[in-house]
Amino acid sequence: MDWETHNEWAQKMGISEEAAQYVNRIIDDIGELPDDYVSAVKDRARGIQQDRGAKKGNSALHMVIADSTMDHDSSRQKTTDADMAAEIEHGHLKQKGEEYVAAWYLHHHLDYLSEERNSGKSLGELLEEHKEKYPNTYSDTVATFLRENKGAIENELSL
Repeated sequence: MDWETHNEWAQKMGISEEAAQYVNRIIDDIGELPDDYVSAVKDRARGIQQDRGAKKGNSALHMVIADSTMDHDSSRQKTTDADMAAEIEHGHLKQKGEEYVAAWYLHHHLDYLSEERNSGKSLGELLEEHKEKYPNTYSDTVATFLRENKGAIENELSL
């Protein structure tokens, strides 16, 4: 899903364009990550490296963390490095405020719905599937918002 559509849905949910754009950059844009996010990732990687690093037999852990934050939509996956990416992204966005966290969840929900729109499943089925497959990026609040806007989202995605 393109950023313009993400921003439109964020606005419908009461999320500022600033927060939506920031989240878009973190999730999608490899080349232009916000400086404060890059700094937060490095700090978190150092902390994890100290806690679970070479002395614990995980000498390359810092590379996994760095790589996991650079993959498109990586935090929606269930693998260990993506779980770390989700944890880092979510933790950083919590510090920025609830609006940023809501934008993060919304972005992942919209991407999932967009990617699965040709599956023949209903909005409700897709939301439940998202919850089961990717619980780290699922939000009951966002799912409720999407259900409340069922007609518009189904029209947007041709569900």
